[in-house]
Formats: sequence, C-alpha cells, structure tokens
Amino acid sequence: MRHLSAQWFAGFHGNQEEKNKLESAIRSSTVVLDILTRFMEQELHKLTSDKDDDYQYASWPYLQANRLGRARVYRDLLSMVKLERTTPV
Repeated sequence: MRHLSAQWFAGFHGNQEEKNKLESAIRSSTVVLDILTRFMEQELHKLTSDKDDDYQYASWPYLQANRLGRARVYRDLLSMVKLERTTPV
C-alpha cells in the first residue's frame, strides 16, 4: 500500500485514531480522486502543449512563467491525489 503524502495531514491536530480515520476516508474516496486526477491531467496537458503563437506577444515571458507555475502546481497536486509519494506520514 502506498503511503499518503504528509501534505494530506498538514495542520491536522487530531490523535492517531482520528488520523487513521482521515487516512481511511482519503483512501476510500477513489471516485473523487479519479475525477480530480483526470481534470488535472487534462489541464496539465493544455499547459504543456506548444503554443507558438504566444511568441508574437511582447508579454510572452510572463505567459510562459504563469504556465510553468500552474503546471508545477498541477504536478504537485497530482502526486498527492494519485497517492504516489512514498514518504510515510
């Protein structure tokens, strides 16, 4: 079984039993996590596809920086939602 990212428990102040219940709830939410995964993968694909026409604008470096930042956020969230991090909590 894959470990949950510690980010799922950031700011959590409950005891171990409550933490176990939260982990169980997260792991049993596969339908929601799958929907979020599909959405974020689609958005990430849009952000990372080539957009040559952006270079015609003087503000293209800002567009690129924004796109890269958004893509990084989606990748970070995907690693949580897919429960792929291996650092135990």
